[in-house]
Amino acid sequence: MKRVMVLVSLAFLLPAPLPASEPVVPAEEPLVTADVPRPVISEIVSEDQSTERGFAGVVQGENVVTLAFQTSGRLATLNVDVGDVVARGDVLATLDGITLEEDLAASRAALSAAAAEARLGRQQFDRTTRLVELGVATTAALEQARAYRDATAASLRSAEAQLSQAEDAAAYGTLLAPREGIILSTQAEPGTLVSPGTAILELVDVLGREAVIDVPTEYVTLLPRRAIFDVR
Repeated sequence: MKRVMVLVSLAFLLPAPLPASEPVVPAEEPLVTADVPRPVISEIVSEDQSTERGFAGVVQGENVVTLAFQTSGRLATLNVDVGDVVARGDVLATLDGITLEEDLAASRAALSAAAAEARLGRQQFDRTTRLVELGVATTAALEQARAYRDATAASLRSAEAQLSQAEDAAAYGTLLAPREGIILSTQAEPGTLVSPGTAILELVDVLGREAVIDVPTEYVTLLPRRAIFDVR
């Protein structure tokens, strides 16, 4: 802290000289002695209010990617924390494998049942068609058999789609690091039910990071051009 001292001295008044015709009588004692201090006015001036200040900020990356599962399920494990450095192919999180296997088994069973119903629907329609040709069955019975055949065929296609989703879920139940990077944030906890696209964590490249700090204007004007900051 710099101190600037401003000194103000007091002038001493001396008596005016007497006319030459009158003798000058010297004073018996001086008005002041050399030992009496002169009054001064001082002011303390500071160019900087503090030698060190802390300001909050955030670390941002140039290439940030949000990672999510491509399937739904219950988050079983989250193997990383914020700040961890990961390599390409590292396992970051997994879904509940038991639930996924159960869903896969249930989808396979549903597909088997739907396939049997669809096969029965086709057989009934073919038999009814022959009976109509023989004049034994009515046209209404044929329409009913056709409707049943079409319904079971639709159920079969739905079961096939569900099985495909279950197989994808079992395959996509592990979340891998697409590249080397640093875990910037985690947005889910183990036990959470997630759907496809739900953000699990954010990954940023190892290079290209920057700290964004909000510094008040009154301090910016006091900073040198190449000020060095300690990021903690």
